This record gives sequence, C-alpha cells and structure tokens, in this order.
Amino acid sequence: KKLLKIAFPFALAAIFVKVFSYVDTIFISKMIDTTAVSIYSIAYKFTYAFQFLPLAFTAALYPGFSSLVGKDASALKQMFFRGMWYMMILAIPIVFGLWAIAPEAVMLAGEGYVESALILQILAFVLIPIFLDFPIGSLLNAADRQITKTTIVGITMIINVVLNALLIPQLGIAGAAYAALASFTFMFFAGLAFVPQIIKTFSVFQLIRALLPILFSGLIMLMGTLLLKPYVGWIAVIPISAIIYLLSLILTRSVSRDDLQLVRTLFQKNV
Repeated sequence: KKLLKIAFPFALAAIFVKVFSYVDTIFISKMIDTTAVSIYSIAYKFTYAFQFLPLAFTAALYPGFSSLVGKDASALKQMFFRGMWYMMILAIPIVFGLWAIAPEAVMLAGEGYVESALILQILAFVLIPIFLDFPIGSLLNAADRQITKTTIVGITMIINVVLNALLIPQLGIAGAAYAALASFTFMFFAGLAFVPQIIKTFSVFQLIRALLPILFSGLIMLMGTLLLKPYVGWIAVIPISAIIYLLSLILTRSVSRDDLQLVRTLFQKNV
C-alpha cells in the first residue's frame, strides 16, 4: 500500500504528460485537417528527439538530490545550480541551432513540408523550459514533493488544452506551437516557485546571473550561424557553430578552466 501510494502521483503525472503530448495533434486534425497534422508533426519530432538528453542527466542527478535533501543544504544548492547550468549549456545551442537551420532541416522530410519551418522555429524554444524543468522536477521528487510536481503537470495539461482550443482556430498550426511554449513555460516557473521551500538560501537572481552569460553565448553563436550559413551551407555550419559556441562560453566566462579540465578528463577516460 505504501509503495502504491508513493507511485500513484508519478503514474498520474505520466498520464497528464501523455494527454498534452497528443492533444495538439488531435485538435489540429479536428479543426484543420490531417495534412496540417503531418506538417506539425515534422517540427514536433525534431524537438522531441532532443529530450533524451535531460532524461539521461536527471537519472544521474536524482540520487544526489535524494542523499542531500534535509542533510546538507549548501551542497544541495550547489548541485541544483550545477544541474541548471548543465541544462542551459545543453539547451541553448540546440534551440538557436534549430532556429537557424529550420528552413533547411525540414526539407529533409520533403519539399511539401516547407511550412514546418516556422513551427520548428517556435517549438525549438520550448526546449529551454523543458530542459530547465528537469532538475526542478527531480528536486521536488527527491524532497517527497511528487504530489506538488504532479499538480503542476496537471495544471499545465489544462492550460495546454485550453490554449490549443483557443489558438488553433485563430492561428492555425502555429497556435499549437504557441500553446506548447506557453504551457511548458508555466510548468517551469510554477516548479521554480517551490524551490525556495526546499533550498532556503535559493535566489532567483543568483540563478539568472549564472545562466545569463550562457544565453549571450548562444546569441553570439546564432549571429555567427546566420552570417556563415549562406557561404558554407547549413550542414557545414553546424560544427562551425559548435566551435563558436564553445569560444563564446569561454569569452563570457560561462565555463571555467576547471570545467574544461573536467571535460578533458572525461574525454580521455572514454577514449
């Protein structure tokens, strides 16, 4: 009974996630047509493909949170900030990179999917709140706040359904993309509001100061990508953009010498 009681919020949250994962395509098929569903789905699959990254990271993060909650507040805060830092480092180049090459990327599915480019450019920004929400959700679950997390996911589902119903008739398939962006942004901020209850010394301003340089690095990468893409092509610009992003992280001091040394050590171990 105790195990079922603990597991129930997780199961309910999974159901809520499934609902707002499919409700957009259902609304599009009923309010527009199946062709619009295929155009939307191409853009959706591009963004969905990257969500395994925070899933893998959270699997490693959760045991650390569980061992520190209620025992070492300082170490817990440091681990949480580090988790958010890692998620931002991962999310920003993917988001700006997808936005920059969206017109060319969707053409991989065929010339009939050119309309998917705009949808992909909107949905790409959904990855920022999604990535940043993973450490928050992991922290809430580790602190025995799974009911809180499930409630947030449930409200997010309701917001998503309502926004899809309102925006798709007005904006077409772009309305579904904006509904996803708004609902996932709500989920991130709603979860963030509960972090100070677990980490008493948590400061939003400290978090912004830690993440803002990464955003600036991404903007530098984006400008470089847009300038170089017409000359080198969209495929060749991807590794060039990665180098620009890395150099920008160093320039803005988003990464330290210790961070680079850690990456080098991990790389040498894997090789």
